[in-house]
Amino acid sequence: SRKHALLSRPPGTKFDPADLSLRDDTFDVLFLGGGIGTLYAAALLSRAGRKVCVLSPEDDVSRCAVVEEQRRRGGAFANVEFDVHGTDMTHAARQQALLAPALCTTTDAQGGIRFARVGSVIDGYAHSILSVPGLGTDNVNAEPVPVVINAEGPLALAEYCYARFGDNYPGTDLEGRDNGNSTSLNYVKACRQINAGSGDYYLSKLFGGASSSLGGSSSSSDPLKSAESNVYQQATMRPTSAFLDKCLPLAPHVRCLMAAIGMCNENLSPDNASMAAHVTHLCGMLSEEGMSYPVGGPRA
Repeated sequence: SRKHALLSRPPGTKFDPADLSLRDDTFDVLFLGGGIGTLYAAALLSRAGRKVCVLSPEDDVSRCAVVEEQRRRGGAFANVEFDVHGTDMTHAARQQALLAPALCTTTDAQGGIRFARVGSVIDGYAHSILSVPGLGTDNVNAEPVPVVINAEGPLALAEYCYARFGDNYPGTDLEGRDNGNSTSLNYVKACRQINAGSGDYYLSKLFGGASSSLGGSSSSSDPLKSAESNVYQQATMRPTSAFLDKCLPLAPHVRCLMAAIGMCNENLSPDNASMAAHVTHLCGMLSEEGMSYPVGGPRA
């Protein structure tokens, strides 16, 4: 009842610390920060029965901002909210099934959250444009070739790599089977195989065998543990550069593009990035579902 009373207040309301009584409570999980990723993870853990507290240094944990200067001056854009951080989510259809029960009410079974796809049919639901120094050129100082990432999937990207970067064509044999010549397509397939166990791996780390109700592969010792999760766990201990160099030794532009897709928005080099984070990013960016954003922004 206290939680619902707090949530019923208007967005942007500043809370008195006494309302939260943080000093009197103990929590299973503390989140430091804000934004859609933090709020989503906190809601999921709360649904699973964990007592969660989100501590944000910002007035608005959704990471929306108001045009304060315009508001003070009484300008035309007074009180207009805008997003100051990325709010894109991937695999929204799958995640919504997990997220909605955490926030549902008696009048809204979906928890008040709706997602809309980024882009449109015309552009193939394009959601990102990557520009990497040296990509598609013979000189690192030359103007790079921008690459549009959309929801057309790995095959379309492989055909692009064939046309622009000289990769092998992702063709098929007479029986319609993949002939395996495209290094870019084979790399994405390998990443998808590794990433297949990511959900089981993280759920097993968080909940162990006590949360079989969340789903996952069955096992006598841990319902969430699976062979795929073991493969993903091994990937967490390896740098991205080792995998890129081994799989794409003779395709520098393809290797550069895959590194950029897999580490988009990460301020890390492949040498310092975990392979687990790389495959999760890459599979999300190249998902046929594309990217989605919460209608109303992260505050929703």
